[in-house]
Amino acid sequence: QQDVLLLLQRNLSDNQSIEFLILDAADYTEELGANPTHNEYKEILADFMLGMGISPSPKLSLFIVGGDDVIPMPRIANPINEEELLQSDMLYCFKDEDLTNLDASEAICNVGRLPLESGSLPSKLQDDLQSYFNLSNMLLDTGISVGKVLMTSTESWLPASNDMVRGLPVDELPKISDATNDSMYISPRLAADDNYVVKHYKRDIGEADLLMFNLHGSDVRGYSSFYGEGLNGHNTPEAFTCDMLKHSGARIINTVACFGGRYTGYSRKDSMLMSAMYGGGVLLYAGSCTSALGRTGRIHHVAEDALMPSGYSESFMKLYTLYLFKGITAGEAFLSAKCDYYNLCHALDGEDRALATVLMFNLFGLPLL
Repeated sequence: QQDVLLLLQRNLSDNQSIEFLILDAADYTEELGANPTHNEYKEILADFMLGMGISPSPKLSLFIVGGDDVIPMPRIANPINEEELLQSDMLYCFKDEDLTNLDASEAICNVGRLPLESGSLPSKLQDDLQSYFNLSNMLLDTGISVGKVLMTSTESWLPASNDMVRGLPVDELPKISDATNDSMYISPRLAADDNYVVKHYKRDIGEADLLMFNLHGSDVRGYSSFYGEGLNGHNTPEAFTCDMLKHSGARIINTVACFGGRYTGYSRKDSMLMSAMYGGGVLLYAGSCTSALGRTGRIHHVAEDALMPSGYSESFMKLYTLYLFKGITAGEAFLSAKCDYYNLCHALDGEDRALATVLMFNLFGLPLL
């Protein structure tokens, strides 16, 4: 723990353009007690901010270094399934946990987390963290340049996926069998034995700065990939695997796949998130801790798709990705997108479903990027 603290001080405290203040939770062992919840951590954060004269602001970034076993991810009942507890760092952003009136201007801070995996580590923790900071420190002042966005979608979700990338810097893709559709790849055709398609896909993910996925995911150990659809929605071939990350040049991944942001209780090889952050070169990753909601699967409903092609997770992720191009930090963009999506869409998407959507998505990585 002391080695990690020294690493953070070395990488963050000496930054000339941004002031970092380190709150070491180990200094508050007595206040936290034996089994602290996120509320105890919110209290020491509030005391720390008061003592340092830090004013609450949606522009203020809280960067959590550590997994759920180090700094707990807040649990809150899923508004559409009270038997399920959602993991949501968003609760650190607001003093009041009644989130039915979301106002970004009233936020204490925005938040991002650099997670750590469960079980034995395949590499040294300090080396993993240092590799992340080596990349992030180079881009902290200049920002991450995004000249190309690449979407991978299932065929039945194309209306939503097309809406998600509208207004983003996407390139028209050449017609490659049935594997591409204008500016995106269609996952059912990315069969492992189709070397021609895979070759082009590897090339394009290598040239993209931001990858977006509207694919299936899973919470089952051993199934860490994102999945497409087979005939009539049956069979789910791998569309993007952890191994594909070595071909990617993207620093940002935004996914609406179910369980796309899973990591608590999983090893690195069982988590796309962990594989991307450590060894995959990804600095910012947005994903859901549970089954994501979407207005999907209605490709033949022409009128409905024309008027409302996306919803829920797709609408939120569309806003967040667009906000990244506004010249604000990822943390502020993520917070603003959550609040704006909920306030603009809860009447259409349903209050409980809209609230569930903003709670289930988390931002991983340094929120000041």
